[in-house]
Amino acid sequence: MNRISSKSNPTLKKLKTLATNKGRKKYHQFIVEGPQVLEELSPIKKPLEIYIKESYQGDLVQGVKTTVIQDDLFGQAAPTVASQGILALYEIERKKLEEVPKGLVLYLDGIADPGNLGGLIRSAVSFKVSAILLSEDCVDIYNPKVVRSTMSALFKKPIYQVSHKDLLALSSHQLVAADLEGDKLESYQWDENSILVLGNEAHGVSPDLKTSLKRVTIEMEKNMESLNVNVAGSICMYDYYVKNKRRQV
Repeated sequence: MNRISSKSNPTLKKLKTLATNKGRKKYHQFIVEGPQVLEELSPIKKPLEIYIKESYQGDLVQGVKTTVIQDDLFGQAAPTVASQGILALYEIERKKLEEVPKGLVLYLDGIADPGNLGGLIRSAVSFKVSAILLSEDCVDIYNPKVVRSTMSALFKKPIYQVSHKDLLALSSHQLVAADLEGDKLESYQWDENSILVLGNEAHGVSPDLKTSLKRVTIEMEKNMESLNVNVAGSICMYDYYVKNKRRQV
């Protein structure tokens, strides 16, 4: 195994920069941390390289180049303070949307919180969403917090970046937004090919999109103003999932 024992090691410096959006764009790579995430990812996608703390005692991914980092230096590479002692390096793959898949597609408009983005990606996998589309101002999906919260779900659905203009140009799917005012979700009849649009946590769906969308409202008690976007989006995805299954019977 290779070994890193100097804080001036160029690989160590590179790993540190991958915790930033700028570094990930420069190298087109990102870091996955922790043995559980790696175990889930291994059958789906092999890492480029693995880095372990000198005192790490867990299992490794077979057939992947592994480098040992001296214990007192490992914290410089790990995205979290309480690291579990193993990191994996993956390549960022940018895909261009050629055709919108059939079924329910998720469009995330300016989602800013990494935890919300990660939770929505997990729900999209759980409820058989066909693809995930991101506006240009969404938080980076390779942000370490997003990667940790998605677990292996990040690689289980195609993810594309799509501008508002390109979204509005799509004619194959009905655009539907979760909103405080709209048709009651309980009685809403989804088009088989629909795009669920979820807006920014503070500002909601962008004004230039709102006029071109159908809107659905989740019925709830009057003493609460709104739901977290992750919760609201997950409820809408589940609603489509259940109704679509009934339609296929």
